[in-house]
Amino acid sequence: MVPGSPAGRLGGRSRETEPAAGRGAAANRRMPNGRSKRSWNSHQLRLKELPHFSRLRREEPFLEADWTEWHAAAGRIAGPACWYSVAGIRADWGCELIHFATKNEAEQVQRWIAESGIETRPAPDAYRAAALGVAGTEPS
Repeated sequence: MVPGSPAGRLGGRSRETEPAAGRGAAANRRMPNGRSKRSWNSHQLRLKELPHFSRLRREEPFLEADWTEWHAAAGRIAGPACWYSVAGIRADWGCELIHFATKNEAEQVQRWIAESGIETRPAPDAYRAAALGVAGTEPS
């Protein structure tokens, strides 16, 4: 054994004979497909903490005042740091999913969405000002 070699640092053991040698404890956690499980990311952890959600069905963008209003309503009902919103996928396409810790909070926000009519409010107008030109070209 050569001092400073990998075998010397492992005390005569090789990486092949020692489980998870040099790879940490994650290598011992195996998934059914044989791969090691990766750690949770912050998005997954947040969704696990906040399992209940309300659906805000709207594909058009919000006016700034409407966006501020529904954020304030969610913060007022659940607390400013106790909710999380994500865009819906698959069956919830075109929805904003607003996640909460309790079912009661999710139901209150769903009730507020229905009463406020925020889903049917008009979208902002299209930008109608002149387009900016690029160096050496005419603006369109």
